[in-house]
Amino acid sequence: MQVRYATEQDKPKIDQLFFYGSLIHKHLDWQDPQDWFGTKQYYVLEQENELLGVFVIPEEPQGVFWLRLFIHSITISTKDAWEQFWKFFLLNTQNLHLPACLILLNEKLQPMLLSAGFRVVQKIVLLDRILPAGLPKRDNHGLILREMTYQDLEEVSEVDRESFSVLWQNSIKTLQAGFLAQGMGTVAISDGKICGYQLSTLSYSYCHLARLAVSPNYQGKGVGKALLNGLIEQLEAMNINRLSVNTQGDNVKSLALYEASGFRQLAIEYQVYQFQS
Repeated sequence: MQVRYATEQDKPKIDQLFFYGSLIHKHLDWQDPQDWFGTKQYYVLEQENELLGVFVIPEEPQGVFWLRLFIHSITISTKDAWEQFWKFFLLNTQNLHLPACLILLNEKLQPMLLSAGFRVVQKIVLLDRILPAGLPKRDNHGLILREMTYQDLEEVSEVDRESFSVLWQNSIKTLQAGFLAQGMGTVAISDGKICGYQLSTLSYSYCHLARLAVSPNYQGKGVGKALLNGLIEQLEAMNINRLSVNTQGDNVKSLALYEASGFRQLAIEYQVYQFQS
């Protein structure tokens, strides 16, 4: 049994594993796991020409490793597959001083994470709002709100980088995937430059606010509220009746904005685990 870097020849077997294997972890973001194929930290586990597992943990964004995918065959235990992959990662990764993180979505992984030295550093909470919201006529405080375009993404990426710690930043690659997957995207413009944005995904009668960011110099000036209220107005016009959002449990500013806008915190939450060598 050995772990190695994935090659083009592995793709058919990887596709089969998605259908017949045990999906242990898939990161919560816009990108398909196969988008990471070709990155250095895309590993496969094999034995006698049989593919037993896939483990994807790229440095993305720069400065942090996020576990994007962990899937294995039913012929091997989760514990055995994890130990093989994690050992390979530790032995073959140069930047081990950087944190390695995952959002725990499958309780099967918890004992292995704790044994490997991971610890809980944050939690993700989910909030939702039933629409219509009955909002008063909004005051955009001199802001211009308009639909996001693909050409905005470089500037949007800069806003994102300024607004979040390294752990939660979105790379330009992730934002491009988010833009292509989004149902609605808005930018806020002040003094001729983008100072905030939102990206949301849509289903038939439901919307999820996937990302809302405001440049530090414009925080506390109503930009986030204007973006949120603008989104709610658009959703009401489309007869969308529910809006959800998730944020870090210790993000006091975000929680205050959402709760002031009528969101209620649900009982659902996810722990964020981090390994730091």
